[in-house]
Amino acid sequence: MKSVEIKEFKQIRPRKPVLVAGFPGLGYIGKLAVTHMVNVLKAEKVAELYSPYFPYHVLCDEKGIVRLLRLEIYYWRSPEENGRDLLLLTGDAQPQSVEGGYIIVSEILNYFKGENVDTVIALGGYQSFSKNPTPVVVGASTNREMLEQLKNAGARVGGWGNPVVGLAGILVGLAEFYGLNGVCLLGETSGYVVDVKSTGEVLRVLSKLLNVEITLEGLKRDILKEIGEAISEVEAEMKTLEKMIDRMKGESITYIS
Repeated sequence: MKSVEIKEFKQIRPRKPVLVAGFPGLGYIGKLAVTHMVNVLKAEKVAELYSPYFPYHVLCDEKGIVRLLRLEIYYWRSPEENGRDLLLLTGDAQPQSVEGGYIIVSEILNYFKGENVDTVIALGGYQSFSKNPTPVVVGASTNREMLEQLKNAGARVGGWGNPVVGLAGILVGLAEFYGLNGVCLLGETSGYVVDVKSTGEVLRVLSKLLNVEITLEGLKRDILKEIGEAISEVEAEMKTLEKMIDRMKGESITYIS
């Protein structure tokens, strides 16, 4: 098996597409947000990505069907004549090594640049123990001009300055090297439970940013239908992330994913 294999099911011609990505991590926010978008927008799966850098086990469904861990790519065509289409990326797990993360993200960016994507938006969570009644959504970008757009959409920009770890961080950081704009939207969460409330806030900000209606109806249902059977993956990811945090002790930072 190659370091990264992309299995395409359908050739598409997206119009001015934006990539929105979310992976397992703190509060499961990125994964849940993109999974929900796939469901409510009725996006079509167009490709899958496999790599030996993912954890070395398989998933087995209730019928006994086994499959490798993977990322999935979906396509949504805007109904607006001058609208921007969306490419949605999510999956089962994070890679197990830093090298693997960079290799996977490099292949991802090459693939989406070939689909004429010019902006990459990564969704995730950042750890906070504040008691805000409404979780704060923070935003950052590799493009200064996009910061004002993030503010207008309701994100808090600046004032936190912490690292964004994992696929979400590498995806945004490497985007600039491929001539793409990198953006991240991160929801405030304790990180110890699947955070539906913070996911909803991230989706509200994203909806304004993209000018795409993303209903929140059924968000809780998506946890049970699409994510409940994969919660063990979250636990495995959290253990990996805790080890990474331990290595960062003494630097006075808050983990973000």
